[in-house]
Parts: sequence; structure tokens; C-alpha cells
Amino acid sequence: MIVMPIQNASTIRQHRARIDAINRAERRIDREVKSLERASLNFSRIRLSLGVAFVIALGFVFATDALTIRFTALVTTASIAILFVLTANRHDRTLSSLRRFQVWFQFYREKQARLCRDWDSLPAAFDGSIPKDHPFGSDLQILGPRSVHHLVDIAVTREGRQRLSDWLLSEEPSIDEVKWRQRLVTSLARRSLFRDRIALSGRVQQDSVDLRPLTSWLQADLRSPSTARALAATSGLAALNYVLFALWAFQLMLPFWALTVGVYFAVYNWSAKGLKQLFDRAENLVSALRPLTEMFRFVESRHQSGCTALSELCASFWENETKPSVLIRRARRVAGATSFQKNPVLWVLLNTLCPWDLLFAHRLHSLRQELKTALPEWLDSWASLEAAASLAQFAELNDRPLPEISSDGTPVFEAHSIVHPLLDPTDAVPNSIRFEQVGEAAIVTGSNMTGKSTFLRALGTNLALAHAGGAVTALHLKTHLYRLHAVLNVADSVQDGFSYFYAEVRRLKFLLDAIEDPEGLPVFFLIDEILRGTNNRERFLGSSSYVTAISAAKSSVGLLATHDLDLARLDVDGFANVHFRDRIEAGRMVFDYTIHEGPSETTNALRVLEAEGLPTPPSRQVVTPDALSLERGQ
Repeated sequence: MIVMPIQNASTIRQHRARIDAINRAERRIDREVKSLERASLNFSRIRLSLGVAFVIALGFVFATDALTIRFTALVTTASIAILFVLTANRHDRTLSSLRRFQVWFQFYREKQARLCRDWDSLPAAFDGSIPKDHPFGSDLQILGPRSVHHLVDIAVTREGRQRLSDWLLSEEPSIDEVKWRQRLVTSLARRSLFRDRIALSGRVQQDSVDLRPLTSWLQADLRSPSTARALAATSGLAALNYVLFALWAFQLMLPFWALTVGVYFAVYNWSAKGLKQLFDRAENLVSALRPLTEMFRFVESRHQSGCTALSELCASFWENETKPSVLIRRARRVAGATSFQKNPVLWVLLNTLCPWDLLFAHRLHSLRQELKTALPEWLDSWASLEAAASLAQFAELNDRPLPEISSDGTPVFEAHSIVHPLLDPTDAVPNSIRFEQVGEAAIVTGSNMTGKSTFLRALGTNLALAHAGGAVTALHLKTHLYRLHAVLNVADSVQDGFSYFYAEVRRLKFLLDAIEDPEGLPVFFLIDEILRGTNNRERFLGSSSYVTAISAAKSSVGLLATHDLDLARLDVDGFANVHFRDRIEAGRMVFDYTIHEGPSETTNALRVLEAEGLPTPPSRQVVTPDALSLERGQ
């Protein structure tokens, strides 16, 4: 393993340039918002004036007996009504545009927050969960508030957010799958307007879209009688009712219609017994389907060329005979028509005139079968589109390349100027590292707060981003694919009766089993403070045996961070030593957060204790609390 020299880049200048570009876009959008707000206010005033004028003109219709004046008042009233409708239509379109620009403005605000790692200005984090015993999810802050997912995610649908989570938590990635995602992300990174519209198309309707009620409705076993025969029978009876009523009205027949109406309602009530469950579920569909219309209509109207991956992903929106937005819009209308059950008077009237419920239940059944066939494919494509758009925006905002991923050759892992993606890029100190072949590893030593754990997490989170198909926060990253394992954030479990030490032992056994498993990809491991839950002697003996076992397997790459300097003195095949250091300058503790070759030769635990006023052995240089500086050294 060779520690590569840091390649300095004008990170701060690039960062400020991207912020300036976002600010310019925000100012343009803000001007549009203010202009539309003024137009909306003017339309409101015009509508109010027309409403007053309508009332006055209508008053003249009833207040005068003069035929000429009444006719003129009627014409005026009709003209005002037409003007009011036209104005209201223009006002609605203005309000719709205003909503779009307001959402767009907020979206750019969020872009700046993501760029500056302003977590409080970001939308709420995804509430998904990490599977139990996942090899790295809980250790690398992949999900949850202030996590990798929270930083990257711009998806609107829950399915899109879950797809991004699945990609970031890939345990054994496929080279073909990762390459496909990379092509998709690269294409979307170049199409910033298309990518932004993907995110905005759903947000115009609502901030987040939960399609679980819709998918639940499609998958549910809704037991209701066949509506086709019942609809035919009641439709025939309804037609007969009209004929008999007309004959009675013209005094050509006795009121037999009263008898047929009774038969009609008897057949109708018998046929409609199983419809309540269907309509209860359909009631929740309108809000779930509304954003889909806008989202699908945008994609199906913009054919993408020049990227096979993007074209293949969106093909289902273009190739079907029935466009997705058309089918969704039809389903919304049918689902909305079933809501008249909530208005008893209107419901009785409609079902007396015709078998309304049976008609729309039949249409809903038919549409449900169409949606059940087509919608899962559309939603699956949309979820991947949102996940890829999230990764593409992250690549554009951070102006970093996608990693070079291969399945053979050397080096097996090489990172130039890599930083942790959750840190402010203007403050993070880059480091570089290289592993020539599988079987190499590094023991990382150094004093407290020097950056060991952050460096391990930087490697792990960037590798997870690489497996997801996204960009990394490094000038360059070349890597093979790995099964990523991290033992960085072990916790005891009161519910399961596990102490901290036993929980760590279980995690280490899980990792060693993966390393010794000949099947599958090599393992990339990250271990921080191995066996910290036991005494010094047993910790050293256990740790040295563990390191020897890893070395013997020759099927992994990784880093092990420790304060145990004796562990760094071991002569283990394939393991090199690197360290982070600190120094005292003018009574101040200074950290450079930079990786160096060889084992650490310094410690600072007692100095930190002194700085915080805790007792320490005598005859030590005292560092005052004010002198405890976490600033980067020059």
C-alpha cells in the first residue's frame, strides 16, 4: 500500500462559483414569482369588480319592467358572466404558474443547502430503515437525518427514495448493474433541466408522494360480484322505466313505471352489496393519482436520445398504445365519480336516473386490470429515474467525477484527494491512498481527534456511492467492486441481552466469515478501535490474532484504526502502517488531518484531559482549554 501525495485543487473557488450560479438562478426565479404575484393580485381585483358588476346588472333585470332595459341588463349580465369565467380561467393558470415557480425557487434553495451541508434547510429525511445485521449501513450514516441519503435524495415518491436507499445499501453489487447506473447518472447530469423537471413535476402537486395506497389497491383481493351482468340488467330496467314513465306522462298507459322502479331498486341493491369495499379503497386513490398524471406526462412528452440507458429506462412511457398520463387521468375521473356516495341526496338522484354506482364500479374494475398490468413497470422505471436524478444532481453540485470501476487489473483501490461527503467541502482536508492488490490492508494509528475515524468513514461512504452508481467526493477514485463491511459504530442491545463487547465480537465474526468465504466479491473492511470493550492484554492478543486471520485469507482490502501502538508494531504480511498526527505549537494543539506513512509516535490523551481540567500525572506540559485548537495546521 502506498500513500499518494495530495493533489490540491481550487475547491473553495469552485464551491463559490457554484453558489454564485445558484444565486443567479434564484434571483431570476424570484423575479418571475413577484411578477406572477402581481398578476394574481390584479386578477383577484378584476374578479371582485366583475362580481359586483354582475350583481348590479342582475338587479336591473328584476328591478325594471321596461323590456329594452331588461334585455340590455340580461345581455350585460351574460357578458359579465363570460368575462368572469375567462378571467377566472386566466387567474387559475397564473396561480398554477406561480405555484410552479415557487416550488422551483424552493428547489434551488435546497440545492444551495445541499452544497453547503446546511442540514436544517433540507426537507425531512427518508424514514426508511436499515436491515438488521446490515454490514455497513448503520456504521456509515447511509440513512436517517444528516446522512448520505438525506444529502443526495431529491425524489418525490416514496418508491424513488426507497430505490436510492437500496442502491446505497447494495451488499454485493453487480458490475453490469453499476455500469448501467453510471451511464444513467452521467446522462442525467448533462440534462440539468430535464433532471430538475423530474423532481419538480411531482412537487407541484404535493411535497411528497406516497403510492402505497395505490399499490395496495392494485394488489388487494377485492371480492365483489361481477358487475357486467348486473349493469346490463339495471341499465335495461332503467331504460324501461323511462319508456313507461313517458307513456304514463302522455296518458297512454297506467303507472306501471312504479312497479319497474321497485324492481330496478331491488336488483340494484342486490347487485351493489359488494361495492362498498371497492369504493372505500378508491376514495384514497384520487390524491395518489393526481401527481402521477403530471409526472408521467412530463416524461412521455420528452423522448431522450444519445443515452441507451436513459432511453431503455423511459421506453415504457413511450411505447405503450395508451399513454400513462391518459390512463392515470381516466382512473382519477372514475375514482372521483365514486365519491358521490358521501352526498346522500345526489347519490339517490344519480342512481335513480341510472345505475351510477354499478357503471363506475364496472369501469373501475376494468381500469384496475389495466393499471395492474402497466403501472408496476411505470412506477419501477420512475423510481430508478428519481434515484438516478438524485445521484446526478449530487455529481453536478459537487463537480466530482464518477469513479472508474473495473473487475480486474491494478490498483484494486486508489483514491486521490478523497473527503467525507457529509463534510463541508471547503473545510474538509483531502487525503489519498492506494492498494495495489487484494490482500493488502493498513493499520491506522494516531492520537485522539486526528481524523482516523473520519478517514475510514470517508472511504466507506464514497465506496457506497460508487456502488450506487454515483459520483464520489474525490478528485479520482479507481476501484474494484467489493462487499463492503464496517465495524465502526457498534452498540450494545438491552433487548437482545448483548453487552457492547459481545455485540462487537458478533460483528467481527460476521466480517471474518465474509472474508473467509471463497464465494462472491472480495471484502473491503473498515474497523475502528478493535475489541475496545476488554482489557489491554486480551485486546492485543485478540486483535493480533484477528489481523493474522485477515492476512491469511488474502481476500480482502481494508483499514483498521487503533490507539494500540503495539498492534502497529506487528509484522503481518500485507499490512502496512499509516498514521494521523498532531503537534503542539505555542501551547496550542494543532491537527493537520493528513495521512502519513508509518505508525504513529505520539499520543495526546493526557493533554486532552489536562485541557478539560481532569487530573493527570505530574510533570506534564499543561495545555489550557483555550489552547485546545481543532484547527488545521499550516
